[in-house]
Amino acid sequence: MTNLITFSFKEKPVRVVIIDGEPHWVGKDVTESLGYANSSDAITKHCKGVAKRYPLQTEGGIQEFRVLSEADVLRLIVNSRLPEAEKFERLVFEEVLPSIRKTGFYVSPSTQLESLQTRLQIAEMKLQVFEEHHPAKFYDYDEAAALCSHYRKPPFGREHLKRWLVTKGILCKQAAKNDKPIQHYLYIRWFIPVIHEWYRRGRKYSENRFYISPKGLMGMIEMMIRDNLLHIPATPQQVFPELYPPTEASQRLSIADEPSADVEMA
Repeated sequence: MTNLITFSFKEKPVRVVIIDGEPHWVGKDVTESLGYANSSDAITKHCKGVAKRYPLQTEGGIQEFRVLSEADVLRLIVNSRLPEAEKFERLVFEEVLPSIRKTGFYVSPSTQLESLQTRLQIAEMKLQVFEEHHPAKFYDYDEAAALCSHYRKPPFGREHLKRWLVTKGILCKQAAKNDKPIQHYLYIRWFIPVIHEWYRRGRKYSENRFYISPKGLMGMIEMMIRDNLLHIPATPQQVFPELYPPTEASQRLSIADEPSADVEMA
């Protein structure tokens, strides 16, 4: 889950930080969005939660801001005289909070398409880098799950990935065939069948095993992003952290808490 999340209301930024797994809202941003003339007075008068402060990077350097719990944000909304307070309440409790709790981040509907395209481009770039270091062009379910796990917390496992593929209508539902893809995905070459042969007690056996192609893996990643199952980092620092040595400020803030850029096989 990302430590700093920002969304906008009436063209004003509202920052949310994650503390001990729970979202806390920068009080100054909330009071300004709700039309309070004096942020400190509004927080003192209406908020009852334990006072917490959090360091954030600003143009003037690192500053500590008072952050508010969900309950205190609601108290400020209820006491606001701004007509748009109801819109702010709907945005926070019907869009932003559910998204944060489900996925660990929030992207406004107006920027979702642009963000999706950016994340897909970065996912494709990382897949290309992976393939340059690993000559094999097809992946079994363990390898595909390991790749996807670099974009997800908690990570995918082989069986978790296969169950998801069944729910998406990509793998057959029958328990005995849950490694076998639907014919359509064989036709569009998301999967490649490979005949495996072996001998036991003098008898020859063979079966088809199915491997995921790079095209199939990219298609799955796209579907996972659309389902908000993956969070692909969208900055150069997050994609290639080894090129950006951590500064004292970034270590203190821990804003970009993303998986490593190195991809390992399962």
